[in-house]
Amino acid sequence: MSAPLPPTSAAGLLRRLARAHGGATTVEFALIGPAIILLMLGVVQIGMAMQAYNALRSVAADTARVAVVAYQSDKTPECGPPHDNDDSWIGRCAEEIAEEMPYGLDPRFTAAVKPAPARIPAVTGAREMTLTLNYTVPTVLPFVEMPPLAISFSRPIFVLD
Repeated sequence: MSAPLPPTSAAGLLRRLARAHGGATTVEFALIGPAIILLMLGVVQIGMAMQAYNALRSVAADTARVAVVAYQSDKTPECGPPHDNDDSWIGRCAEEIAEEMPYGLDPRFTAAVKPAPARIPAVTGAREMTLTLNYTVPTVLPFVEMPPLAISFSRPIFVLD
């Protein structure tokens, strides 16, 4: 057996470190932990984007229902009366619906209504409009330089004239 090296020599220090296992778990977590936490936050971010997209689809459906009912009856929707030759009230209605529960979308939400391009009508006796909803998903990763995630959803609305 060889005589132990003094603790101040480099070879002795390396031998002691090779045999020591105390704190290995802490070092391993310090190396891998940030990556795992970042991946978990990424999953949360994707989940928020999916929820926002599903909310946009539901807001579009609710807005289309309000518009159709308002045009086909004399009832005034909660978001204001329909105006002749001005369909912007539908966009305002979509914004109000989006802010309320169960959707709870914040002010990063915008809605626009445009007349559909002139073509053979898909539904006889009805006017077609396109409702476009846009939303920027809030980020849970502000320290990661990533462009904001903007999602959009469009759907046609048919109202009887």
